[in-house]
Amino acid sequence: MAVGVVLSQTTPPRIMQLLPCSAMLGKLFVNDTIIAVDNKPIKNTPMFIEAIRAATGRKIKIKYKRKEWYSSHMKMLPMPRSGWESFELDIYWREADVPLGILIHEDSYGRIVISMVQNGSVASKMLRPGDILVKINNKPISNKYVAKQFYLILFSIRVGT
Repeated sequence: MAVGVVLSQTTPPRIMQLLPCSAMLGKLFVNDTIIAVDNKPIKNTPMFIEAIRAATGRKIKIKYKRKEWYSSHMKMLPMPRSGWESFELDIYWREADVPLGILIHEDSYGRIVISMVQNGSVASKMLRPGDILVKINNKPISNKYVAKQFYLILFSIRVGT
């Protein structure tokens, strides 16, 4: 099984993405910082790769630091109709560089539907393909352009541009 992580080029390296084949799914998460492998300090991505290759065929111990970059809260709402779930999801970011990890499209009924959720992203904990976006920051979403505009405005405010 593959380690299957994409790391940043920072010191120390930070997990940017977990691949679907990753042996670390459910153990490591996006934005975890790699501190050491088998008690050997890891300063950058090449050191991590070298340590993993040296440990081929045996168990390894990865030491990491987890800083919660976001928090979320889900509240169930009354079912709009039989067979449908309805919920309100609040996601609070501490840092602006954490991607939400969704792809949206407008269906033939004009609804904004989540078509893809990136593995290991903020959204992957609670959202799934087929979910329908109704509001962003309590503002109704009428089409995909409005949804993208709200998201971009929200992101630019957090980045400070």
